[in-house]
Amino acid sequence: MLAALAACVAPGSLPGPSGSREIEGSVTDDGGNLPGGRNAGLAGVRIDVVDGPKAGSFVMTDAAGKYRLPFVGEGPITLTATKDGFDGQTEAFYPEYLVGPFFMLGRPPHVLWGDVVLARTTPSVIVPHVRLEILDGPNAGKVATSDDNGGYWFGDLVASPSFSLRLTKAGHQTRTYGMIELRHNQQRNVQIDVE
Repeated sequence: MLAALAACVAPGSLPGPSGSREIEGSVTDDGGNLPGGRNAGLAGVRIDVVDGPKAGSFVMTDAAGKYRLPFVGEGPITLTATKDGFDGQTEAFYPEYLVGPFFMLGRPPHVLWGDVVLARTTPSVIVPHVRLEILDGPNAGKVATSDDNGGYWFGDLVASPSFSLRLTKAGHQTRTYGMIELRHNQQRNVQIDVE
């Protein structure tokens, strides 16, 4: 019975010693929006294997931003995506699932912008002249102040993992936000409370 079942499977069609175990992934341009809100694939990105039995090997993305790695061992394995003029990105993944990380590379400078509004108000009530300060990460110490329309703008930032943003204004409670990864051009509206 087992021999009959094995005869139904084409050689090389299953992962393993005789089958393909390539890892597939992709890289997009964080600022390359296409119609429909999709990001453009990024060609010519170098994907380096940082650790594991294939450390030091690399591949390049094709014209559509896709890459294929030979099986690199069991995970976690770390890959780094780099291209001149873009911020690099590093991700860990488990190659045994045969899917590599999805990378999104952005070009500096990065910006963070949005509105400051009074908490728990509908419709939103803008709050001008609020001091916003990035407390940690590579942009620590950068400060912006909301304008007369409650809008704030941080320009010339670098890509950042999670970071903290503190809001202060006389007569209002100081508030600290945990912000998730900064990449390219991002809008983040924030709220502050009256004392």
